[in-house]
Amino acid sequence: VLRLGESNWVDGFTAKLDEKGTIDRNLFGVWSHLRLAPGHHAGPYLLVEQDKNAGGERLLRLTRGTRFTGSTTGETGHLFGYDLEGALQTGEEGDQDVFAWMGVATVRYHGPSWTQPELRLGVDLYSGDGTAGDGDQEAFDNLFGNRHTFLGFMDLFKALPNDTDNGGLMDVRLAGEMSASKTVRVGLHLHNFVLVEDTVGDKALGQEADAVVTWDYNEVTEYHWGGSIFVPGDGMKLRSGGEDPAFKTWMQLLVRF
Repeated sequence: VLRLGESNWVDGFTAKLDEKGTIDRNLFGVWSHLRLAPGHHAGPYLLVEQDKNAGGERLLRLTRGTRFTGSTTGETGHLFGYDLEGALQTGEEGDQDVFAWMGVATVRYHGPSWTQPELRLGVDLYSGDGTAGDGDQEAFDNLFGNRHTFLGFMDLFKALPNDTDNGGLMDVRLAGEMSASKTVRVGLHLHNFVLVEDTVGDKALGQEADAVVTWDYNEVTEYHWGGSIFVPGDGMKLRSGGEDPAFKTWMQLLVRF
């Protein structure tokens, strides 16, 4: 990794993702941070994946995009913020030409009272491929995303485009959180999942609700508990063959070094 700059900086990096003797899978990238104004920033990036193997494993895919973040706080302590990101993928995957896109938009409010209430409303859009076999790959690949943090805690849609059968994904989400005490925070996250392209017979995938409790044990240790329910839509019923709601509970220990 090479970093240039301080308040405005650029990181360049390279990694070998898979060794196959003389032909390897490689990743090259540039990640940057630009200060646009006090409290407002932009992060342009470029990722290049390369696999020189023949056939379906052959890959040369470029993902370029920019993320914009910012917030403003009024005199009474009420904070309003935003998070916007767009990305475009082009290149070649096997014998297919790649042209795919994604877009994310989130607005949030954070209150000044002791409960520190926060409300977030957002939408995630990942392009899909509605015409299989035409020589074009139009479904966005979410690459190396932090997949448990986004798209619901039930992890039904972790690896795109595989988890939606190349149909892409739209996630309209609403999250509310507040502090129950100095060390405990509770939240409720709601998701509505829809295919961008109908690849299974119906676009409606379903709705998910996640209840989350976070306990700050000390400065470096957090305990997380979650309980979730997913109610399948007609598209998920056709895809999975089941009609019943799904339930999940989980616990996580997070230690920061």
